[in-house]
Amino acid sequence: MHTASKRPSRVKATIDKITGAALALINERGANALSVTEVCRLANVARPTLYRHFPTLDDLTDALFKRLCDEFDEEIDAAIALNPTPEHRIEVFADYLAMRLARGHTRLIRTSSQEFAKQLVDKYFRNRRETFLRVLAPVFDLAESLSGRVIDRNLAADVLTRYYISLQEHPIGIHPEDGGRALRQLMYCVTHLAPPPAKPR
Repeated sequence: MHTASKRPSRVKATIDKITGAALALINERGANALSVTEVCRLANVARPTLYRHFPTLDDLTDALFKRLCDEFDEEIDAAIALNPTPEHRIEVFADYLAMRLARGHTRLIRTSSQEFAKQLVDKYFRNRRETFLRVLAPVFDLAESLSGRVIDRNLAADVLTRYYISLQEHPIGIHPEDGGRALRQLMYCVTHLAPPPAKPR
C-alpha cells in the first residue's frame, strides 16, 4: 500500500524530468535540436522509460506544450493574487506579459509533423485566448458598469491574443518593454478604460 501511494509521485517526477530536459534543450539549442536521444541524455533516463510515457516525439511535444501553458496560468494567477482589484488588473497582466516576452523562450514549439504543428498552434491560440478572457473578465465587468456599453469580449480576446503571439513569433526590433507597453495600451483600448496617469521618470 505504501509503495503504491509513492508510484504516482514517482511517475510525475519522471515525466517532469523528461519535459524539463526537453524544455532545456529547446531553450539552449532551439526546437530543431529536440530528439529522443538528446532528451534521454539530459534527463538521464533510458529510451524505454521515455517511450513508456511518450510513445512519439509529438506526444512529448504536446506534454511540453501543456506544461508551458500550465506554468503560464499558474504564474499569472499568482501575480494577480498579490493585487486582485479590477482597477489594477491590466497593469499587473501587462507587466507579467512583458516579463514573459523578456525571458526570450516563449516562442511556439515547432514539430516535424506539419499537421501536428497546426494542431499545436490552434491549441496554443485557444489557451492564450481563454487566459485573456478569464484574466480580464473583472476588467470587462468594470468597464461595462462604468460605460453602460456591452463589450465584445471574444473579439477583444482575439485581438489581444493575436498581438501577443505576434510579439512572441516576430520579436525582431521590438524591445520586450515596448511590447509590454503596447499590450497595456491595447488592453485599455479594447476595454474602453482610461489608463492611469504616467508615472514620473
